Amino acid sequence: MNRYLSVFGLSARSTLYKLIGVIIVMAAVQTGMFLYALNNADGSMLLEHLIKQSKITIAFYAGFLFYCLILCGAATKTASNTGLTMHRLSIPERTANWITVIYNIMALFIFLAAELGICLALSKVYLDSDVSGNYQHVLFTAFYRNELLHALLPLEDYITLASSILFVIEISIIAVYAQQQSRHGKNGALGAGGIGIAVAGYLQDSTNPDMIGPTIVGLFAVYAAVQISKGGAVDEDTDYTEDYRSKLEEAEQDANAETV
Repeated sequence: MNRYLSVFGLSARSTLYKLIGVIIVMAAVQTGMFLYALNNADGSMLLEHLIKQSKITIAFYAGFLFYCLILCGAATKTASNTGLTMHRLSIPERTANWITVIYNIMALFIFLAAELGICLALSKVYLDSDVSGNYQHVLFTAFYRNELLHALLPLEDYITLASSILFVIEISIIAVYAQQQSRHGKNGALGAGGIGIAVAGYLQDSTNPDMIGPTIVGLFAVYAAVQISKGGAVDEDTDYTEDYRSKLEEAEQDANAETV
């Protein structure tokens, strides 16, 4: 069990501070955009109209994309470090992959919970302002009529809730696939590009729910799941990069030195 927790802990140490940084920056940007729109509002306005006018949804998708790219290992050494850890602990790559998927799912739910908290805080600011006018009693209707709010808090819309959960799982799998590609010297841009397609598909579905975007994302996630399930045993002569091979050799030398 400790071996598997080591892989989980490594993923957290490699990404946690960067992920928190993305949330903080996104919160600051969204707050600034919302307050600017609030101060320049012309008379009373519904919350969903104010959110649309402030364009905080753009900041959300930008933050979400950066967040996912960090999980891909694009801004960290996650892919390489995870490989070294699974080699040292003799954990099959496919097992380490799925442990990382679980971490990604948890990290993404934290991101969405943070965004929901930001939106609720901004809603409180709206209620305390003159812009809310006579619309205070219909505040929660915004969570039905605004795409971002409805995705974060679908209330009794269980189909949207299931769709959001499925989307998080798909993104988590694609991110691990990008890590595996980088670890094996292949182009991780395919996985990172998959993240971009997923975000675009999710955005497209929220504005025009014809299921084309989510279907493409789903098919790519299934392909990625198959690839990370294959993985590779730690003793196989897999096609790792030269840089990664040298790190493996250094790790083995350090381990041998410790035993001596």
